Amino acid sequence: MMWRCLGEPPSPPPTPPRRAGRGVRVHPQPFPDKRGRGQRFTMKNDFPRLNVSPEIRRRMVEIARQFRKEPTRSEAMLWLALRGKKLDGIKFRRQQPIGNFVVDFYNSVFRLVVEVDGSVHDDQVELDQERQNILEQLGLNVLRVKSENVEKNLPSVLEMIRSKINELKINASKSPSPFIGEGLGER
Repeated sequence: MMWRCLGEPPSPPPTPPRRAGRGVRVHPQPFPDKRGRGQRFTMKNDFPRLNVSPEIRRRMVEIARQFRKEPTRSEAMLWLALRGKKLDGIKFRRQQPIGNFVVDFYNSVFRLVVEVDGSVHDDQVELDQERQNILEQLGLNVLRVKSENVEKNLPSVLEMIRSKINELKINASKSPSPFIGEGLGER
């Protein structure tokens, strides 16, 4: 509790996050990463989301389109196995922009990011870890697979993705039922 002298005007109560569109709350604190200084993030469906300017958003979409046109061999192989809900009826997007990043594959239902790491990633381990930490702070689940595994043993990679999805399903089923709305919500 903060004490003040008599005659001093009362300090204003903390302001709740302001609304920024339907179901989106803007939080006043900057994103907690040294690279994200000055950026703000919003909550949509109770998950944080990076706010980027419309110019950066358009640029990231352009980059994603270019990446889709020129996939690596392992990305193309994995995409053939994932596209059209081929993996257990689960939809994946390819080269999906998320804030300042473009992820290789993304499933919005399980908030699962699948990154295919080629040999170039051997030289940027620290950078990849920072990027993964930011994505995880956004409530995303990141699964990294080696490009050699995709090319040499695609069924085992698909099984890794299935296992991760099953793990996420189990974790989601362990969460408590809501008190209001859907579910019985016993107290």
